[in-house]
Amino acid sequence: MARTILVADDSPTIQKKASGILTGEGLDVVTVSNGVAAVKKLKAISPLVVLADVSMPGKDGYEVCEFVKGSAEHRHVPVVLIFSDMDTYEEARGASAQADGRIRKPFDGAELIAIVSKFVAQAEAAAPKPAGAKAAPARKPAPTQPKVVKPAVPSLTALKRDLHARLIEAIADFATTCELPADLTRADVLDDISKVCAYIPTSGWDARLTQHSLGGRNPNKDIPITSGAKVRAVRKAAA
Repeated sequence: MARTILVADDSPTIQKKASGILTGEGLDVVTVSNGVAAVKKLKAISPLVVLADVSMPGKDGYEVCEFVKGSAEHRHVPVVLIFSDMDTYEEARGASAQADGRIRKPFDGAELIAIVSKFVAQAEAAAPKPAGAKAAPARKPAPTQPKVVKPAVPSLTALKRDLHARLIEAIADFATTCELPADLTRADVLDDISKVCAYIPTSGWDARLTQHSLGGRNPNKDIPITSGAKVRAVRKAAA
């Protein structure tokens, strides 16, 4: 879309200066020397902003402004009226014509750029959309991630406590079956697995464990199992 500014002023000097300043800002500038020509140019160029001199032949700037604001097609276009010390700005007529702003000539470059840039931004935001233009599709909400429910897991402390209790029970059965010395069968000693495990490998005998002492996992009660093998199993389980 062209970013065109329409400048209506009967002074060639003002037309040239306005054109030089605004084209340097990347804007296209169309100039006319009277209000009638300005009105005719509106439909052809669809300007973003109109600058119109308050005193020029045909239609003056106030009349041009009234035409723009009364047009269904162009009423959104900002109109800035140009005045001078000789052709002063009439507040009442400007308000009646619904002028958007005013600027004194000869122009100060920085002031002209600031005023036009402000109204260009407003005009671009307010410009009607072309017929048949489709609105941008609404963004679909991001899919929500399903909550992962972790299965309940017993605490490590609880697992260790349960394992320790089972080992104590197994060692007690083992001690009874193998007829360990009395000082190793006391409850306080059995509770210290390391003491039992330290004794058995040095005792010099094989242990024959009954099916009961293996918790039913040894269907053949006549199979001898060395105490050292059993202790290694106990130690591995307790590690």
